Amino acid sequence: MWRIGKLPIEQAAVRVGRSPKVFLYDSLWCARLQKGLLEDYIKFAGLKFKRKTIGAPAFTGKELLKHVNCVIGCGRDPKDPPTSDGLRHWIYVNSQGILQNWGKKYDLKRVALPTMNYQYIPYVVELK
Repeated sequence: MWRIGKLPIEQAAVRVGRSPKVFLYDSLWCARLQKGLLEDYIKFAGLKFKRKTIGAPAFTGKELLKHVNCVIGCGRDPKDPPTSDGLRHWIYVNSQGILQNWGKKYDLKRVALPTMNYQYIPYVVELK
């Protein structure tokens, strides 16, 4: 269950009146948060944030280190639907440059970016 603070995302989605996009992945039902719902959830959790305008740079460890204390959107082609931004997943890079993803932590200053099937970064949300 994804959380910011002590609030599960499912409760926040109901309270802010939106729901995540639900899809079937590898026989499991998953939810992908659209950027608006992620931002609503961050607000609801009582945190401040700023969406950074970055274009769509390549998904590399060097690029991720430019965005510490940020929730980073992970994108890949094909865009489905073609008019979408290709957003597939969100990760977090803390102020020390440690990537956090699915309960695992990777120090991007010391180790190579783990193999991830993403090509670019469509969104960056900086936590304040």
